[in-house]
Formats: sequence, C-alpha cells, structure tokens
Amino acid sequence: KLMPSDRHQSGIGPATGEMGTVGLWKDKGFQLYRETLEKFVPILAKEGYRGYFDINCIVEINYIDGEFKKFVRPLEMTNRFGWPTMPLQIETMRINDLGELFHGIATGTMSDFKVSAPYSVCVVIGCPPLPYVSQELADTYSTDMPILFKDAEERDGIYPGDCYTEAGQWRASGDMGYPAVCAAGAETIEEARHLAYDRVDNLIVPNKMFRIDIGSLVPQNLESIKTLLQFQTELV
Repeated sequence: KLMPSDRHQSGIGPATGEMGTVGLWKDKGFQLYRETLEKFVPILAKEGYRGYFDINCIVEINYIDGEFKKFVRPLEMTNRFGWPTMPLQIETMRINDLGELFHGIATGTMSDFKVSAPYSVCVVIGCPPLPYVSQELADTYSTDMPILFKDAEERDGIYPGDCYTEAGQWRASGDMGYPAVCAAGAETIEEARHLAYDRVDNLIVPNKMFRIDIGSLVPQNLESIKTLLQFQTELV
C-alpha cells in the first residue's frame, strides 16, 4: 500500500508494486530453499540456464486437525534481476568485485560469493503519478524535475530509477513516478533501516513520497520468520 498505518500491517491507500523490502541472506541449505528453489536446479542445469532465479511465495500457518501446519504457496517465478531487489542485494554484495561476479554468472564459472552483512533494507522513493501509470500526470507533476542531494558528495546507497542525467544533474523521467531507491545493509535490521532512511533524507525530490515504516515490524517477528524458513512445510 502507498501509505503506512499503525492499525493495518499492509498499510492504507492504493496498492503499489512495492514501497520497500527487508532482505535476509541465508545459506542455501535451509528448509524453504530445499522445498522450492532446489527443485528447479536440475531443470535449469539441463537447459544451461545461467542467471537470477526467484520464486515468490507466501508462507502461511493453518491449524488443521489439532496441529499447526505450514504451507508454501508459490505465486510466480522471476528469471531476471528484480527491482528494487537489486539495490537491496548490492548493498551487501559490494565485498565482491561486481563486474567479476556478473561475469561469473554469465559464464557459469561462479560457484560462490560473499556478503558483508546479513540484513538489508530498501525504500522506494516515489512522486506523482505513483502508484498509477500516466504520462500526462507525470508531465504535469514530475517529468524533468531535478533530483537533488543535501550532501552532493554522499550518494552511497541511492540508486536511480526512472530518471536521467543532464550535465551531471539527475532529473525525473518516465510515466510511473519511480525516480529512486535508497538501500543499506548492516548486521541488524534496525541498523540497516536507520542507514537507509538517512539516505532517504539526503535525497530531495519534488513531491517526494515514501513509506516511513519499512522494516519496522520485522524485528518483532524475526524469530517466527526464521522458524518458517527452517521447519518442514508443505508445498501446495
């Protein structure tokens, strides 16, 4: 949802593609991986596929016949690098040479990579016509508008979206109102969240919109999330 709410976990207002995300790196041996992604490894290898592969799932718990059962419900597969997932991941992958990393993916020579921190947070920066797609509204409210930085020398973790540069100046473009993403990685979700929002504050966008609560509910639910990742579930 476009706006946060202290009463509704998903927020209020019109639905958007995504307003932000919390990332958690896990070793590929965990249970949820074995029940989803691992099943596709031999198929992808047979086809010679090299690249990003994602399965978007909902994991839910139902009380059935006197016991709690966990169900994994796959929604879609994505055979490309996602957005804003990519900024979320890059913030903890900089310990690698990213050029060598992507070359290794393309050639099939990469067997492993390192991450600098387990958690990352990204916040989508929007402006009109978000959450709608309208070139007319974009031309009225955002097209060619300057994107500025309070500290012009500090641009780490700020990733361009629908924008272009002219004489070194970032300017909004496109018809979606999606000029930038701010992301950060850290040892805890709270640290990553604090740093990501510091980067949001450094960004000046006319009519800027963003959720102020990305990651705020995750720490209190983290143990439940880790439990869902590790314990036996049923793929449905």
